[in-house]
Amino acid sequence: MDNREYRYDTHVYQDTNNINSISYLGVRFYFMKFTAQKSFIAPLIISTMLLTGGLSGCAMLGLGGEKTKVESVQTPAEPTSNDIMKQIQDDIKSWRLSSPKGNNALEKIEFLKNSNASSSTVSGLTFQVANRYMELADRAIAGKRNPSRKDLNKAQLFIESARRVSPNSKIFIKKEQKILDLLTANKQKSKARKIAKAKKKAQQAKLKKQAAKAEKARATAAEALAKKTTATTATAPPPSNIMSMPTKRPKSTDDLLVFSQLDVDSQSRSIEQEIDNIARRIIAKKASAVIHARSEKDYRWLNGSLKTSIYLLKSSFNLDSTADINPDAYPSIEIVK
Repeated sequence: MDNREYRYDTHVYQDTNNINSISYLGVRFYFMKFTAQKSFIAPLIISTMLLTGGLSGCAMLGLGGEKTKVESVQTPAEPTSNDIMKQIQDDIKSWRLSSPKGNNALEKIEFLKNSNASSSTVSGLTFQVANRYMELADRAIAGKRNPSRKDLNKAQLFIESARRVSPNSKIFIKKEQKILDLLTANKQKSKARKIAKAKKKAQQAKLKKQAAKAEKARATAAEALAKKTTATTATAPPPSNIMSMPTKRPKSTDDLLVFSQLDVDSQSRSIEQEIDNIARRIIAKKASAVIHARSEKDYRWLNGSLKTSIYLLKSSFNLDSTADINPDAYPSIEIVK
């Protein structure tokens, strides 16, 4: 192996921006003779070349000594107690009492409790929220003389919310009791209406049954009378009561309804419409009635027919009727004011 001597020159150039980074490295090798004992210099030279070349590459890629600008992020300042109080006032004004979640008065009041806010401040804001709930309860039943069960239940829910927020306030305790009293009265009225409706239905069913029974009896009596009349007409003399009746039958008027004695004897259904008409006039005039009849039996039938008709027309009207039983009278119903 020949004895060789290595020599190198290093030239470093800085970029135009005067950045302390290596941008160019020129290495020139000159081979000279040197002794074999100094051959360890060669690896050292090569390592130096690799190191300086890497630094140069970093500089060319912009990863060298240029200072990186770091933008600082400013953390927003925490809201003060006054800010939170203003937000709570806005929430109360806008009816954001317990919703929406994350943006309502009650949640922010809870935050104030955990801060250094005074207890009087927290109590005052809490009372304002509870008072808003009471306003909602009043609106639910306002202007309604007899609030419905739905309206009262709605008002009770608002009062319960107010009581949860401010449990010791006498105002809200009294208001809650008032709502409960109205609910109790409403339930009692509803129960009474149901009972009255059931009674009326039962009474109507009873009257209907009685009317059907009476109609059946009238039909049976009419049939029997017709058979009897047919069998005896040719031979039997006229009844003494018919012979004693006035020769001239009075005419019916608005206040007097005169019936045929034959219709009364047979309890004919043909006179039901006439009875309904005079019943309407009695109700309209709020009048009483005199039942003219030849016998107690005829009176009971005429009076019962009239009362049944009036009940079906207006169940709340109570008829005041008087009997006038006269063997010589024509059967009739007279309106008395």
